[in-house]
Amino acid sequence: MGWFWRSLGAYDNPILWMIKFLGRILSPKQWISGYIEDAPYRGKNSCKIIAISDMVKKDIMQWYGIPENQIDVVYNGVDIDRFHPRNRKYREEIRKRHGIGDEFVILYVSNNFRMKGLGYLVKALAEIRKEDRRPFKLLALGRDRQGPYLRLAKKTGISKEVVFAGSTDEPEKYYGAADLLVHPTFYDACSLTVLEALASGLPVITTYFNGASGVMTQSLGGFILCDPRDEKTLSQKISFFLNREVRGEVSIAARKLAEHYSLEKNWIAMKDILKMSCQKLGGRIERSDPVS
Repeated sequence: MGWFWRSLGAYDNPILWMIKFLGRILSPKQWISGYIEDAPYRGKNSCKIIAISDMVKKDIMQWYGIPENQIDVVYNGVDIDRFHPRNRKYREEIRKRHGIGDEFVILYVSNNFRMKGLGYLVKALAEIRKEDRRPFKLLALGRDRQGPYLRLAKKTGISKEVVFAGSTDEPEKYYGAADLLVHPTFYDACSLTVLEALASGLPVITTYFNGASGVMTQSLGGFILCDPRDEKTLSQKISFFLNREVRGEVSIAARKLAEHYSLEKNWIAMKDILKMSCQKLGGRIERSDPVS
């Protein structure tokens, strides 16, 4: 349910908002999908529910009335060996591939450009261009319709600064080629993109609508926006990272932060919860056995 309402915020046109809203509530597929997804929360016999972020935990408590003590949080794990600052060795390779030189590169990664706020990012960069002549490039990675955003970039005067790279099987190289990840999403349960960027030593700008923001604090690894539509604040935060020295300091903090969310630590946390749940369940079974 949290996804249902927050994702609608990506439609700033009220007519489009209403069309999308009606399309969802009148869609049998949406109702069936929702019924299946809600099924685990209707049961009363769960020992524990594992949420992949504090945001998701709060949503489960709000929408399904699950007690807080029944929910544990285990954030997504990231491969901290694959996504690593040493991937900066691919910087020249990737930049040359897309016609980019020594410009400041803002990386954007998504397969849903509208939901992940690409339009607002383009507008924020147009604001930066009005006030700052330092060169930059927006490198957009992912599969979605490029047309609307190319037209927006042309309309706002930054068409030369926007590069669409399509999809790739080597995202780690693109993190290594970038200077900053911006992910102004309207909803993400816990974005792996953000964790991968942090592990790669990239500063990150995202929103409170992203569960992965729970691993970050202001100025530790990056910034968290209250509203993905706040183009002015987004442009200010991006401008903050135009300073090379600032990026270097935050890069170190980002990597250290990501090391707390490795795949190994994720597995250990999951294993401990499952082990404890099995022990509690075993105790219940023993107490319910009839006395012979």
